[in-house]
Amino acid sequence: MRILVAEDDYASRRLFLAFLAPLGPCEAVENGLDAVEAFEAALEEGNPFEGVCLDLMMPGMDGRQVLVAIRRLERQRGLSPVPVVLVSALGEEEAFRMVEGEEGVFCLSKPVDQGALLSLFSRRSF
Repeated sequence: MRILVAEDDYASRRLFLAFLAPLGPCEAVENGLDAVEAFEAALEEGNPFEGVCLDLMMPGMDGRQVLVAIRRLERQRGLSPVPVVLVSALGEEEAFRMVEGEEGVFCLSKPVDQGALLSLFSRRSF
């Protein structure tokens, strides 16, 4: 499973890559704009991401805005929504309120448990 990780904190970004490595290749970016660009480039190359892990609070373009942009790209191409895990220091309930109604989205609180993260992506749909 190819997963895109967007996390502005270097240590957290490395941790997510290590956590998700058992599922397959992962690519990490440090901000929301880079996440949207990487997601779109992967679609154009015919090698799309099968999951996305987003930090909710990133400078510039936050995880919610990235999610909206990703869903727009999917709709434009007639694709099904990929599973997205939003990770937040706000707590799962607050994060979930921000994305309520979005298909294929699950929220986890920091610090993230590796088992919970792997379990979500292993299901491939939420």
